[in-house]
Amino acid sequence: MIRRIIVTPNLKVGKLTQTEVVLAYIEGIASTSMLDEIRSRVEQIDLQGVLESGYIEESIEDTHFSPFPQMQSTERPDVVSAGLMEGRVAVLVNGSPINLIVPMTFWDGLQAPDDYYERFMYVTLNRWIRLIICPCLPLRSLRYTLS
Repeated sequence: MIRRIIVTPNLKVGKLTQTEVVLAYIEGIASTSMLDEIRSRVEQIDLQGVLESGYIEESIEDTHFSPFPQMQSTERPDVVSAGLMEGRVAVLVNGSPINLIVPMTFWDGLQAPDDYYERFMYVTLNRWIRLIICPCLPLRSLRYTLS
C-alpha cells in the first residue's frame, strides 16, 4: 500500500534478517547516518523470534524507562508514507499490522493521523488544545484521546 502512495524508484525496502524485518525509506531524503544507526540496532537484536513490531521497538529504543514513546507506531499506510516523505525511516515486520516510524519527536506525539486531512487553522488549534489541556498524559494516549 505504501508503494501505491509513493510511486518513486527512490523508495527502498531492504530485507534485514531472517525474521523478515525490513526498513523502508526514501533514498535521498532519509539521512544515511540515521539509516545506518537503525540498521545496526536491528541487526544486533538477539531474540529467538520476532512475532510483531513491539519486539523490535523494545530492542532498539534508547531508554526503556522513559514515559514518552521514542518511536511512532501506526497501522495506517498514509501516516507511514507521510513519515517517509519527511525523511524518516519505517520499520516493517512481516505479519504485524503495526509499523514503527523513527525518529519520533515530541511534536509527533501531538499530531493525530487526521491532521493531514483538515485545514491548517483547525489543525493548529487542535494541537494547541492538546498541548495546553493535557500536559500530564503520556503522548501515546494523547493521540487517541483527543483526535
